[in-house]
Amino acid sequence: MPQFFLFVALAFVACSASARSDEATAEVKPQTFLSTDLTGWVEEQHEFYKKKHPNKTTWSVTDGIVHCDGSTGNCGFLRYEKKLCDFRLTLEYRMISKKCNSGICFRAAIPYTTLNPNTLPSNTGFEFQIMDDAGQPASKTGTGAIYNQIEPRENAGLKLGEWNTVELECRGTTVRAKLNGKLVQDFDYAKVPALAKRESCGFIALQNHGGTADFRNIKLVELK
Repeated sequence: MPQFFLFVALAFVACSASARSDEATAEVKPQTFLSTDLTGWVEEQHEFYKKKHPNKTTWSVTDGIVHCDGSTGNCGFLRYEKKLCDFRLTLEYRMISKKCNSGICFRAAIPYTTLNPNTLPSNTGFEFQIMDDAGQPASKTGTGAIYNQIEPRENAGLKLGEWNTVELECRGTTVRAKLNGKLVQDFDYAKVPALAKRESCGFIALQNHGGTADFRNIKLVELK
């Protein structure tokens, strides 16, 4: 092949590769959530709490920090209104109150309602447990667990008041999660009998379980 045509062919390939790279970059640009307000998110509370505190809001956003006020003992969720399938979610959290219990729920098949306990996200989907239990042995109900189902490889949570980083990725039926840079979950739930029938798409939510906690830098990439 003459050198001129070879040069043109190589330039075309390079441009095509660059275009595909740009497209891929555009596809994985993360969405930043809850940096200014709660737009697009729904607060879900127990019925008994709403009757006792009819005008009380649990969740708020100030200076880019999502604050969960569990001081009055509420228990509920802050749910993103759109269902997601394959995604990568990253965020930071810190426990404010001692023995604080919270969670990052994902692939919940239906919104939560207190009329039926089976609508808890940990029952219809998954809950990545986070709580004030730094230094405690790993367990199915401790930090890094898929709540009540899969024990983490280790409890990588930090002390009360310190910011923790979570990276959660769902692709098909594979779930991987890192906590503070350490791989704590890596499983295919199609191979776990108790989880095999869970949905491949669903809601994500942050949990309030009667404690006070903060979240920030919540970023999502929907994977194609």
